[in-house]
Amino acid sequence: MEVEIWDGGLQEQEVEAIEKIKASFSGSYKAPPDHGGTLRDQLQSSYGNSKGVFPWKGYAGFRFVESKKEGEFDLVIVTHCNVIIVELKDWNHQPVTARGDTWYKGDQNMGRSPVSVTRGKKFTLDNKLKRLAQRFTNKGYAPFVHFFVVMTGNADFSQLPEDQLHHTISLTDFLKFADRNTFNKHFRPHPNAQVLNQDFPIFDNLFFGPQTAPKALRVDGYEAKDKIFEHPKKVYREYLAKSEISSSTEALLRVWNFKNVQGSKAYTPEGRAEIVSREREVLQHINHQNRDLYNHCLRSLTSFQKTR
Repeated sequence: MEVEIWDGGLQEQEVEAIEKIKASFSGSYKAPPDHGGTLRDQLQSSYGNSKGVFPWKGYAGFRFVESKKEGEFDLVIVTHCNVIIVELKDWNHQPVTARGDTWYKGDQNMGRSPVSVTRGKKFTLDNKLKRLAQRFTNKGYAPFVHFFVVMTGNADFSQLPEDQLHHTISLTDFLKFADRNTFNKHFRPHPNAQVLNQDFPIFDNLFFGPQTAPKALRVDGYEAKDKIFEHPKKVYREYLAKSEISSSTEALLRVWNFKNVQGSKAYTPEGRAEIVSREREVLQHINHQNRDLYNHCLRSLTSFQKTR
């Protein structure tokens, strides 16, 4: 599956998940063994059962410039019959629960339900596609838009309410949609709708050009505004960031790309923690030697957590 990626708005773990999706939705999916059903059903669930479904196409890390958060997209997939919005969440270790319209990871407030947020993005895309209905191969019918919050980490989300679980899925289960039988069982596409992959140029026109820009980079309530430094070996990028609550409050936002770090440490949570913590150790040394100098140094606003 070809994926168009806007540079700047995606984090490393999101790009990794998109690469897995890209590889799976390429027409070579092998379904897991299924000993239920008839022999014909089992044979149809084997390798190559996605013939005639692909190609699909993806658009990742972009936003509609006239919209706010409802206009930001991690990934939009145009299949042979519908459109799927994918909101990626790389949450680990602690269970995910909901209290009203707020999600929690353990005791940590993670903000408004990603399902509710992504539903707003669906409405945004629905409205744009309705205006193009007469241009699609299936004349007069805008493609149906589905949406999922795809959990790429190991956090248990099974305790979410049923209405939230309906749109929340693990990355492993999401990749199973590459199998035609699994896809049809879930989405039940109308025969006349299965020509959407002839309309990629319409989506290119919608997503490319001045109406879109890279998705805004947001971390812990701060939004990156201007890139002010990039490591010579592209190990990390630094941005001037502003608080989403108070525009006068600024911070330095650093985005790591551990793939560009030499050695094996970058591939383990412990090794990454050691790399990221070096600066904090230097600051503690400065604090013990010269308190006045320490007070003039930038310090982390958030505590470091090993998440991968």
